[in-house]
Amino acid sequence: MTKEKFRIFWEAWAGSWVQNATVLLNEDAIPVSCLCSFNPSACEDVFKAYDNQKKLVKREYFQRGAKGKNDSIDPHLSRYKRAAILTYAVVIADPIKISIKNKKAQKKKAELEKKYKNLKEFDIFYLKQRLAFYVALGSIIQDFPKEKVEAILGGGKTLFRFEELGRDELWDGEDDFCTSLYKDLFFSEYYKNYNVLTMANVYGLLTERCSNLPKLSDKPNHAVFPR
Repeated sequence: MTKEKFRIFWEAWAGSWVQNATVLLNEDAIPVSCLCSFNPSACEDVFKAYDNQKKLVKREYFQRGAKGKNDSIDPHLSRYKRAAILTYAVVIADPIKISIKNKKAQKKKAELEKKYKNLKEFDIFYLKQRLAFYVALGSIIQDFPKEKVEAILGGGKTLFRFEELGRDELWDGEDDFCTSLYKDLFFSEYYKNYNVLTMANVYGLLTERCSNLPKLSDKPNHAVFPR
């Protein structure tokens, strides 16, 4: 993948997220643009992290570069492993700068930072994790024909049916699927135990079992988002 192709992808998806996404605080929808901005080298940092992690995955999981292996055969990553790698790349590259301009958000952040003193970098809005999940889903969506995606959205449907995944209030709180995933990404980074294969399975199940996206072949569209 070239830096230019990644830049085009990043500007389309990450740019859309920071401009249009909101975070709920009580019943208020706070624009993400009021909570953070991108670091100047955000795109370059994420691309570098993605490229490094992709090579690591190919070496560890496919033994590319191992003694006696034929390195002329470059393993193609599934769209779900690709999304999982991109997720972690965003998390470890840390491309956003927290700059909270909303007064309610500032107050809530101060309260929780005081409560969670042992987690100095605790981000109550999981902004980095939200961004990572969003752009990873973007890498999957771009495998699908644009006209089919637009037809789904134009018909009043969502691409992913997150609401079908339920909530956890009967067990351990009020987290929905996405919030649980953001927390997972946060603590995976904190305890350094992120697993690409596990996250790839999450993306696979989400797309194949809980989305309105059409069925595709197993081979990702590398012309759109190269391996």
